[in-house]
Amino acid sequence: MSKTPFGITLTRILLLVEGLLLLASVLLLWLGSISALASRVILRLPLPEFYGPSLLPVTVLVLLGCCWLWITAAFILKRKSWARVSMLAIGLCSLAFGTWLVGGTSLPSLGFVSISHHLRLLYLLLIALYTGIALLGLVWLVYFSLPATRALFAPSIAPEYPAR
Repeated sequence: MSKTPFGITLTRILLLVEGLLLLASVLLLWLGSISALASRVILRLPLPEFYGPSLLPVTVLVLLGCCWLWITAAFILKRKSWARVSMLAIGLCSLAFGTWLVGGTSLPSLGFVSISHHLRLLYLLLIALYTGIALLGLVWLVYFSLPATRALFAPSIAPEYPAR
């Protein structure tokens, strides 16, 4: 097998990192939900609806997504043809998800109250992150559709020898 192209190696690293970031985001959602519940109980405030049960389907989806990312990352170096198709699907999902998140993230308009500089920077950072996810999906769609990349993932056919 020939040397692995840099684009495929970089894709594998980004898939592993993306899976870890997904797990970290779900962990932060759970910790925030538990923290909100604990602060309401400690401060004796009226208990709002606990978001733990509604986070369960999100957690299951994220875990399935992480497994999908990591399985694809494991087999992309072996140049399995289904791994290229999986990367096209991951690219499409990243493009759609990133675009959806950018569209849903806007600076809050609080009327006469001005938002702090730090909050504005946080929103701009989130918009930049979501735009990066969308652009990464677009790059993956283009890269894994290129004829040269398609040829790397094509199944190898054994040469035929003439019969004697």
